[in-house]
Formats: sequence, C-alpha cells, structure tokens
Amino acid sequence: MYKSNTTLLDSPTVGRDAAAEADAGLLERWRAGDTQAASQLIDQHYPVVSRFFRNKVDLAAAEDMTQKTFMICVGRRESFRGDASFRAYLLGIARNVLLHELRERSRQPELDGDLISVADIGTSPSQRLARRLEQRLLLQSLRSLPINDQCLLELYRFESMSATEVAEVLGISVTAVRGRLRRAMARLRKRLLVLIDKPNLRESITAEFEPWVRSIREQLDALELPPAAAAPSPRRAESETVPQKAT
Repeated sequence: MYKSNTTLLDSPTVGRDAAAEADAGLLERWRAGDTQAASQLIDQHYPVVSRFFRNKVDLAAAEDMTQKTFMICVGRRESFRGDASFRAYLLGIARNVLLHELRERSRQPELDGDLISVADIGTSPSQRLARRLEQRLLLQSLRSLPINDQCLLELYRFESMSATEVAEVLGISVTAVRGRLRRAMARLRKRLLVLIDKPNLRESITAEFEPWVRSIREQLDALELPPAAAAPSPRRAESETVPQKAT
C-alpha cells in the first residue's frame, strides 16, 4: 500500500534548500528591523502552520493556535539557530502549542504524544475535510494514531519535509525518524484495514493512496477560516505578551 521508490531521505532537496536560503535572508532582515520582511516571512508560512492544526482541532481552535504559534515566533526570532529550516522551527513551536492545548483540554499535565491521539481527547476537526468515504476513513485513521505518529505522517505526506526537518519538529534524531515513519505507516495501514470492510473499497484506497492524501491537503487549504483569520502583524505581536512555549 505504501511502497514507493521515493523515501523520506531520497526526496529532492534543491527546492527546499532554495526556500530555506530565502527564509534565512528574510529572517536576517527582520532581525535588523525590517518589518516588511517580517510580514513576508509570516505570510509565507501561515498556510503550513494553519494546515498543521486543521486536521487536529476545529477551525476556530486551529486559528487561535496558529496565532499563538506566530506570537511565540515573533518573541523568539533571535533564538532560531538555523540548524534546520525556518519552516521546521515554526512547526516545532506549533507542535508544542498543540500539546499544551491538548493537555489543558484533557486535564492531563503529563500527556504523552507517543501514546495519546486527538481522537482519545475528543477534539472535533471540521467534517468538511473529507468529501468521500475513502478520505473520511483515512482521516479517521490518522486521528486515531498517537499524536506524534499523526504529526510525523502529515509532515511527511502533506508537507514533503526532509528527515532533518521532521527530526527538528519532533525533537528526535534523523535515525529515529526513519524507524518511527515505518512504524507509523504500519499502524495507519492496520487501522485502515480494520475500518474498511468492502473489497472494492480496500482496492481503491490501496491503489490511490497518494492521490487521496494530496486531495486532503487541497481541502485543508480550501477550508474557510473564521472572518477574523489573518496572519498576525509583527508590530502588533511584539506589543503583546508572548505565550510561553509548552514543554
């Protein structure tokens, strides 16, 4: 079902490297006081951060968490060392915001992302994400995985991130990413097969897995945000209290 000649470590890096260099230039200008560069950098990465939350919580909560992520980024822009991409740095903040919010909702201060899923906590992402049964089953299966597995697969499948970037987001080694990816894919396959009871549907979702994943990302992008949704202004963000990073 998931066999491919392209692995997480084999995917082309030219485009990613160019994007990372462009981000580094914008960040350097931002640190020097160029608010236009700051706005450009935030606008550029706003969709990926928003998309990270939309398959885990409802749209209003996703927008709130996206705003919090950028508020933290604005307050901590000097702490970015450039070990991985700026996108990975941002999504690492986003993951901490997500875990913090889920701990609050579940009242579990020691919530373990390797064991608990968003389905266990009872979050309710938009039902408009999936228009067809195959998509609904795939999303249901993703949400039933441990949070860290769901994040890993979505970063890989939705965002085409490199092993180094994924490792930065999850706070693990590149070697660990390889092993976790294999296990997460196996768990996803198992959950899908449990949900699917029709042979023709099994054949469809097996043969067309990659197109379904791409279509879900497209629908994540197409979802309407609340009226107030917009990338935060760097000036406004700097004037407000920055939330503390979840640990």
